[in-house]
Amino acid sequence: WILQYVVPMIASKYCREVSLVLGRALLWRVFDNEECEVVPNNITTRAKNAYRCLGERNSVPGGENPVEKIPIIVTGNDAEVQMDLLLDNDDNPIPGAAPRRIDAEQMRHMNSLLIGLRRDNTELRAELARMSERQEQILNVMNRNIVHLMRNPVRRMQQQQQVAIGNALTENEVETNNNPATLSRNPKTLHTLWAEFEFGLANRKPAKDFTPLERGKVKYTYHQRKVVWDKIGEMVRCGWSSHEACNKIYNVYGPN
Repeated sequence: WILQYVVPMIASKYCREVSLVLGRALLWRVFDNEECEVVPNNITTRAKNAYRCLGERNSVPGGENPVEKIPIIVTGNDAEVQMDLLLDNDDNPIPGAAPRRIDAEQMRHMNSLLIGLRRDNTELRAELARMSERQEQILNVMNRNIVHLMRNPVRRMQQQQQVAIGNALTENEVETNNNPATLSRNPKTLHTLWAEFEFGLANRKPAKDFTPLERGKVKYTYHQRKVVWDKIGEMVRCGWSSHEACNKIYNVYGPN
C-alpha cells in the first residue's frame, strides 16, 4: 500500500526496503498536524484518499497518526553506527512529540556521557590487558623455578638437610665449634659458593649471617666472594633461581 499510494515514484527508482523506510517517514508527515504543511498537496491528497479507502482494514482511530514516531539517538564509533532508543524515566519510549522538548544542550550532554562511557570502557580494557600480561609473567617465572627445582632434586635435598642440621644445632654446640664463622678454602663452582653464603658448608655458619667481627677475621676472602654473592642475590630478587643465576654468569664469563 505504501509503495503504491505514498511513494510510487521512489518505489520505481529504489529497492523495496529503502522505499518503505522513506514511505513511512513521508506518511507520518502527511498526517502530522504541523509537518503536513511542507508536503506537496498532490502527495497529501493521494495518500489521505487512499487511506480513507482502506475501510475495515484501517484499525487506527480517527484523528490519530497511523505511523508512530519513536525518537532515537544516533552515534558512531569509527565506522560503526549505533542507534539507541530515547527512553523516559520509566524506560518507555518517549512519544513522537518528545524530540521538540530535547534541545541542543541536552543532546550535547547525552553525547558527552556516551563518549565518556566509551573512553572508560577503553581504559578498563587496557588495564585488564596489562594485568593479564603481568600475571602471565609471574606465572612464567614460577613455572621456570618449579622446573629447575624438579631437575635438581639432589641439590634440593642437600639444602634441606643443611637447613635441618643448622636448626638442630643448639647454642652450646655453636659455641663449642672451633671455626663457626670460617669460609671454605677453594669452592669449585658458583653453586657451591652460593650455598656457602646462603646455607653454609660443612656445618659452618652461612656467610650471610656473619657479624662485623666475623667478617673482619676473613676480610680479604669475604670481600672477594661478596662480588659474586651480590650479583647472584640481585638476579634471585629479579625472579631467577640461584641455579639459573649461576648458569647465566657461566654463559657470560665462562667456567673459569
